[in-house]
Amino acid sequence: MKLIFVTQRIDEAVSYAERRDALDQRWAVLLEKLGCAALPVPNHPKTAAALLERVRPDGILLTGGNNPASCGGNAPERDETDARLIEYSLDRSVPLFGVCRGMQSILLYFGGALERISGHVAVCHDVSGAISRTAVSYTHLRAHETGRNLVCRLLLEKKKKEKI
Repeated sequence: MKLIFVTQRIDEAVSYAERRDALDQRWAVLLEKLGCAALPVPNHPKTAAALLERVRPDGILLTGGNNPASCGGNAPERDETDARLIEYSLDRSVPLFGVCRGMQSILLYFGGALERISGHVAVCHDVSGAISRTAVSYTHLRAHETGRNLVCRLLLEKKKKEKI
């Protein structure tokens, strides 16, 4: 069974005066169905780094939740944890997959930008292609017009690091 490091959103438990890491249990169910085991990574960059020193994941999943601090979010520790996991993935050629905020973290890491939009949260979008279905958006951010070379730059970075 492959081991997948999975990031978590940060929730505020006001009545307990706590900031909590949280992960939808369906991620573990999905990964198990795919023959993988989920290992939630705490949003504490030093602990995440210590885990990466001791355990080599077979993949990294950056999940959704929280806006990046550069876009008004209140979880800079999540930003730093995501960045460490992205760096690890690139340095060691570990597969990386981003969902929602996770994809935003990847975009920002490679110099992309996000912009605030309205009328996008809880809106159904028809998606067509190999799999056609309706998806619901839960963010009020979108990728700002970025250079056409962003994907190329990501691939070149990976190749450059492989040659080193």
